[in-house]
Amino acid sequence: MTGKLVEQEQSSDSDGRRRFFRKLVSLAAAGGLAALLLGEQSGKVAAGTNTITPGVVDGFIGGGDLNKVTDDYGFVGGGYSNRAGDDTAPTTNRLCATVGGGVSNDASGDSSTIGGGCDNTASGYGATVGGGYSNNASGDSSTIGGGYNNTASGSRATVPGGRENSASGQYSFAAGRRVWFPIIISLGIRLFRFSLLWMAVSCGTLGSVFPGLRC
Repeated sequence: MTGKLVEQEQSSDSDGRRRFFRKLVSLAAAGGLAALLLGEQSGKVAAGTNTITPGVVDGFIGGGDLNKVTDDYGFVGGGYSNRAGDDTAPTTNRLCATVGGGVSNDASGDSSTIGGGCDNTASGYGATVGGGYSNNASGDSSTIGGGYNNTASGSRATVPGGRENSASGQYSFAAGRRVWFPIIISLGIRLFRFSLLWMAVSCGTLGSVFPGLRC
């Protein structure tokens, strides 16, 4: 009788272990399916009401509210309503975007950086906006130091600061207020051509009066 009780207890323990392991397997399978459907997220939100897109690798948000990291290795230090990445699939097309802080800044270019400020955009590859308000660095490797409503749309263009400046040519530079680089270049070329024409006309006129004159 005692032997039968021991066998029943061992059988009950064995059945309990089987049920336990079946539950573990089921949970693991469900977790794997969820990761497959939703994407595995390896980023970290340190504080605040912020979002890292599922599937992003090593994204980080330090604090603030309503900030987003949408692409791999993106970083937002804090602030409000900032975004690192372009928020379109896949998460690998705008790597290493960085926003230090501020409000409503958008670092959507690959390896782009915005230090702070408000309503700034860095959409070019390696583009940088240090700060300011409503600046747009859309050219590859373009730079805007700060200021208001400046644009650096040319490749490697630079606007150190000021207001409403535009550097749209390759390697162009604009600073001050409402300086538009192509207009400056165009005026310079026209002035140079006018100088050459004036010299030719002057030499022709003087040569007719003074035959031995050389210009």
